[in-house]
Amino acid sequence: MRTALAFVSIAAGIATLLTPGRAGAVETGADVETDHVSATDDGGPRRVGILFNPLPAAIGWVGGEVDAAISERVVVTVEGDTRVFGITGYAVSVGAALFTQGLVFRGWYLHPTAEWAHEAASGLSATGFGGSVRTGYEWTALAGATLRVGGGVSYARETVSGAAVRVDLGGLRPLLDVELGWVF
Repeated sequence: MRTALAFVSIAAGIATLLTPGRAGAVETGADVETDHVSATDDGGPRRVGILFNPLPAAIGWVGGEVDAAISERVVVTVEGDTRVFGITGYAVSVGAALFTQGLVFRGWYLHPTAEWAHEAASGLSATGFGGSVRTGYEWTALAGATLRVGGGVSYARETVSGAAVRVDLGGLRPLLDVELGWVF
């Protein structure tokens, strides 16, 4: 019993010595918050976005994009889509968006991507690999809702095959980028 009491007394003494005291910096009426937003502010900037492009849904593609900020100006993007009406299809896109005005998910952006897609129906299949470059503007509300609107150009090299026939296609295509989502 004495050993337990001695142990508890020593532990309480050590805990008292290691407990931090009052902070050295004292806030005064002269202290004010700054009116800018940066990664060092409390809470910092938004870091992750989940977005949906409604335009491809009109032709049977549905999917989404997940964005992750790796700095105050750069976001890594991963998009996955699938075909939902009759034709089997999958698409994956990986890229990096550079926000030119200093904060991710706000302002003008330049967004290069690498893309892969595959579709198959009725004995035919098509596989494409290429890339795109988009530019546009993104608005993000304080609550987190976001809208990204832009355009650009994509290039893909596609191979269509079926019934012992193989055709290589490809070329430049215009691209419209409209994304709706939420950033956290």
